[in-house]
Amino acid sequence: KSVEPLKIIEECSKERTGTSVSFKADPEIFKETTVYNYDTLATRLEELAFLNKGLRIILKDLREDRDMKQADVAKLLGILQTVYSRYERGFQNIPIEHLLKLADFYNVSTDYILGRTNNPNKM
Repeated sequence: KSVEPLKIIEECSKERTGTSVSFKADPEIFKETTVYNYDTLATRLEELAFLNKGLRIILKDLREDRDMKQADVAKLLGILQTVYSRYERGFQNIPIEHLLKLADFYNVSTDYILGRTNNPNKM
């Protein structure tokens, strides 16, 4: 059940996109549990993120802007260069922990890395 009706809380520029959703389970509806496993939720959100048409990953641009090689970024993530290369080319999904680490390293939002906004600034 909704706590309150949906309302616009602020207008934003066209460069700022994305949606933030907060969810608190109602124990009257979710009788089995109101405690959720972070890994399960993270995996599901990651799967949904890669189902969006037109999603582009700009890891290569971020890396090259810092004069780094794929091997440098792979070392930062603790993975092989070939695995990182598959992330960069879009052939393999990026695990959420790597996405978060890269966003922190490049000081950009995860939405920017995923191509969901042109604004690299964290909100």
